[in-house]
Amino acid sequence: MKKFYLFTLAVLLSFPAGIQAQEFSSGLMHVVLGTYGRVRVSAPDVSVRQVDRLSFLLAKSRTEVFDYQEDAEGVVAPATVSPATWGDFEINVGIDNSYSNKPPVVSAVVSSFGWSNSAFTISKFSVTNNGTESFDAIPGFEMIPINEGTYGNEVLKYDADNSLFYSYKGASYVGFKSLSHPLTSVTLFDWYDLFYTDTLFYDYMTTGTFTDSVATGGDGGVAVAGAASVVFPAGATLNMYVAIAFGQTKAQMLAQMSDAILVYSALVGVKEEMTAANTFALQQNYPNPFNPSTKISFYLEKDAETSLRIYDVLGNEVAVLVNSQLEKGYHEAEFDASKLSSGMYVYRLVSGQKVAVKKMSLLK
Repeated sequence: MKKFYLFTLAVLLSFPAGIQAQEFSSGLMHVVLGTYGRVRVSAPDVSVRQVDRLSFLLAKSRTEVFDYQEDAEGVVAPATVSPATWGDFEINVGIDNSYSNKPPVVSAVVSSFGWSNSAFTISKFSVTNNGTESFDAIPGFEMIPINEGTYGNEVLKYDADNSLFYSYKGASYVGFKSLSHPLTSVTLFDWYDLFYTDTLFYDYMTTGTFTDSVATGGDGGVAVAGAASVVFPAGATLNMYVAIAFGQTKAQMLAQMSDAILVYSALVGVKEEMTAANTFALQQNYPNPFNPSTKISFYLEKDAETSLRIYDVLGNEVAVLVNSQLEKGYHEAEFDASKLSSGMYVYRLVSGQKVAVKKMSLLK
C-alpha cells in the first residue's frame, strides 16, 4: 500500500484509510502504534495529541538510510500483547524495507510499552540485518511534534545536562531520550517539504553537534537524532530503546523521564548484563517493596528442571511461579500477592544443582 507524504498540514492531520493501528492508555498517556512503525502520543489523555510521529532511522551510508517515509512497509499487523512482556501495556508491529526495496535490507519489530498511571512510554526498535554483509550502522530516530494538539510555534530544545531533547508550548513539555545508545548528534529545525531524503537524514544524524534551540514557525518543527555507529553483522539484531515523557512543566517531564530511566535500568539493563555474563543468576525482584505484584528475573546457564517458589518468614510455601524444564537463557516470572498479607517473603530458585535465595517486601 502506498503511504501518504507530508506535503501539507492537512495531510499530516489526516488518518488515511487502510492504515491500521493499535493503542493503549496508561491513565496519563495514550500511545498509538501504526502499520509502518509510527509511534504517536497524546497526553494527559487521548484528546490532546503531543507527538505526531516518532520513527526509527538506520543509516548504512550517505545514500542508504532506512526511514519511515521512503522505506518502511508493514509486514505484520499492529497487535496488542496481553499479558505484556514488560510493563502493564504492550503493542507491536512488524515492518521492513519492502516499500522501497532499497538498502539497507532490514526488518524490524517496533514495540511500545506503558505503565499504569505514568506519563512516559518506552519504544523498542528491534532491527535485523537481512542483508548478506556486515556493515557499520548508525541508529537514530526522527520526531515530529504537535504540542497541545496543533502544529507550529513550539520550541525544540536540547538539554545537555540530561542528555535529551524536548519540545514545549504552553503547558506541554515532551521529552525524548535514547536509553540504549547515547546520542552523538541532535538536529532540530523548522519543518519543510522533502526533508526526508537519505542524504539529508544522514547529514542530520552525523553532524556531531547538538542544536541548542529552535523556535519553530507555523508549520512546526522536526528533530533528527543519531547515535555512534555500531558493527551490524548479517543476521544480527540491534535493539534501540527510546523514552518519551510528558509533563505540564519541564520539571514534571524530567521527573517522568527519570522514572522511565529507572524502569529501563532495572529491567532491560539487568537482562542484558545477565545475558552477557552467561552464568546462573537470580535478580532482586522489581519493584521492591511492591503492592500487589512484582517481577522476578533470572538467568540459566544451561537447560534444566527449574523451580521458583515463594515462602513466608515461617517457611510456609505460598506460591509456585515456575516448576518445569526451562531452556538456557533469561527468564521472568510475575508474582501476584494480592491475596497475601504485608510482610517479608523469600523466593528460592532451584535449577539443576544450582540454588539461589532472595528476600522481598510486600507493603499494602
